[in-house]
Amino acid sequence: MTRIASPGPLRRAEAPPGGADAAPALPDSLMPFCQAPREFLLQTALRGPDARFRMNDETFLVLSDPASFHAVLNGPLEDFEKGAMIEVPRSVWRNGVISVDGEEWTRQHAMLAPVFARRRIRQLEPLIAGLAARLAEGWARLPEGEPVDILAAANRLAFEVVATGLLGITDRRLAEGLFNALGELDRAESIRLNYLLKRLGPEAQGGFGRSAHAEAIERMDRLTGAVAEARLAQGGPPDDLIGAVMANEAFAAFGPDRKRAFLADQVATMLAAGYVTTGESLFWTLYLLARHPDAQARAGAEAAEAAGGGAVPVDAPPFLTAVFNESLRLYPPVWFIGRVARRDVRIGEIDIAAGVRVVCSPYVLHRMPALWPCSEAYRPERFLPGASPAVAPRAFIPFGTGMRACLGRGLALMEMSAVACATLARFRVELATDAEPSPAAAFSTHPREPVLFRLKPLA
Repeated sequence: MTRIASPGPLRRAEAPPGGADAAPALPDSLMPFCQAPREFLLQTALRGPDARFRMNDETFLVLSDPASFHAVLNGPLEDFEKGAMIEVPRSVWRNGVISVDGEEWTRQHAMLAPVFARRRIRQLEPLIAGLAARLAEGWARLPEGEPVDILAAANRLAFEVVATGLLGITDRRLAEGLFNALGELDRAESIRLNYLLKRLGPEAQGGFGRSAHAEAIERMDRLTGAVAEARLAQGGPPDDLIGAVMANEAFAAFGPDRKRAFLADQVATMLAAGYVTTGESLFWTLYLLARHPDAQARAGAEAAEAAGGGAVPVDAPPFLTAVFNESLRLYPPVWFIGRVARRDVRIGEIDIAAGVRVVCSPYVLHRMPALWPCSEAYRPERFLPGASPAVAPRAFIPFGTGMRACLGRGLALMEMSAVACATLARFRVELATDAEPSPAAAFSTHPREPVLFRLKPLA
């Protein structure tokens, strides 16, 4: 058994006798998990030392402290792999940098990381600011009181930044097809569907082969393949993500089919991960501000001052930054992360048997009472400089942790800052309904029910 040192008190979660194969000793939690997966994981973690549960024939362990999260997510490749825990996003993201593991991840990360360097990302500032300004102008022209779908608008803006600024997609029909296919896939409650279909078995699953979900994946594959083929045919690639990849020596060594597949996978990954998570994070930020008028007034005053010269800022002022952090704490864009133990591993005082699915959910970590006083309360002030108590190290991981942290963090925050500043400087954001949305049982964090807003121009 491998032992990984981990500081601080950790809870003990002994594997059942016989390891993962002894899963039937645990009650099957498929239905409670599928009904409300985030809350199920949180309540499981809060039960105490035994944070295991079973779905079908798979054993899961829910971690709930920063040290063990970091040890697992950045653990040695011989101890943990993404394996079955990445199967849901892989169906959309394909074999891009988020889905792959081992040496392939190292290769792709080395290719893509330079594209997300601060200097390169700052080149997108005019595009982001222009799109945010245009969005606010469009809202200002709406009839007074007309409901606004902020989630749809934020998703569209984030898609345009990735498609145009990162990937250089200029074919509007192609871009529209990708946006529609990805939107359809995002709306599917993929986490719930994945585990329910496992219960039905291979024969029953075959009946879902021509579902709308499967057809959307096929459309996306055709469209991402078309993007790859067009760029390969161009020659002399421009200075964007695809161009940087094509200029890489490792890519040059690929055969023609491998080049096409590799580029298509990167397009799928960047569009799905880049626009959906950013758009949803913007939605939750404005939703929570609409629920908390005092915080909105303070953030709005900051935004108006930052935008006082007429330009849309892409760097958030201090309180708005705290607002972003608090919304990302309560509604992290990717809430279901995990690894599969490849062999028996001991992390601090936690024993993990080979084959166990280890769940490292940011949603769970961000709501643990031991780490976050009044963990369910909306308190942006907890992220301000000098706040007491200070945020515990590695307790806040909306973009992952360590070497596996999200490459697009800086880009996402620029987009969020621009849209929030452009909106809050001009409007008071209110909800058009009092209904409280529930997050869908999907891989990303979007509301199951439509949520509409009203934007009232400030005097």
